[in-house]
Amino acid sequence: MDGSEGEDVAKSMRRLRAVFDWTYPVVGILSLFYIGFGDAVFGIFDVAGRRLPRTLRSVLRQSYCTAEVLVAGALHTCTFTACYTENACGDRPLHRRWCMAMASVCLVLYVVVLVVERGLEPLLKIPTSYPGHAHGMVPRIFNAAAVCAGWICLAEGETMGVVLLLAATARRALAPIPSLARLYLALLKTYTLTHTFWVLHNPTTCHASSRRAPVAVMGTILAL
Repeated sequence: MDGSEGEDVAKSMRRLRAVFDWTYPVVGILSLFYIGFGDAVFGIFDVAGRRLPRTLRSVLRQSYCTAEVLVAGALHTCTFTACYTENACGDRPLHRRWCMAMASVCLVLYVVVLVVERGLEPLLKIPTSYPGHAHGMVPRIFNAAAVCAGWICLAEGETMGVVLLLAATARRALAPIPSLARLYLALLKTYTLTHTFWVLHNPTTCHASSRRAPVAVMGTILAL
């Protein structure tokens, strides 16, 4: 990559981060609506689901959950591959073109899925015990917090945004194997705590765009 091409890539990355920065207020407002609209608002989907033949509803539910596992696994693998680094303190993965592109796609798809599932969950009667599908205001607050924290990280090019996306996708990708999911999430949480500690106590050796993003991710990922 020559100098002019590298400069063009850097400008593209800055523009993309600026888009996340400009749209953050909109995402925050939409998150409030997502939290505030109770399950009763989507009761029409439950009524429609009850009218479906029981076998068809079960087949659709199993098909959706299987597809969800496969897509989440693919997103997780692609994000991990594109953003892998051996030095999270010195390297800035989200300043690389393919990492930023993959993380952006992953986060936007996650938002779309959360919105669509408000109707699909009552329509297909997805169990509340299934990871990522717990009903009620508290789980919605955690989901909205993950979206907002991830949006901040992408706007600032903060490495912890990648870890948050890995945690969000891993919950769904490893849903059929709960014990492995808990172990993997525990490792990500431990890594998050360690990285945040170094960011706060060694800012000269462990760089971060700001301190708010790692702290926001730490609080969010611990609740997942």
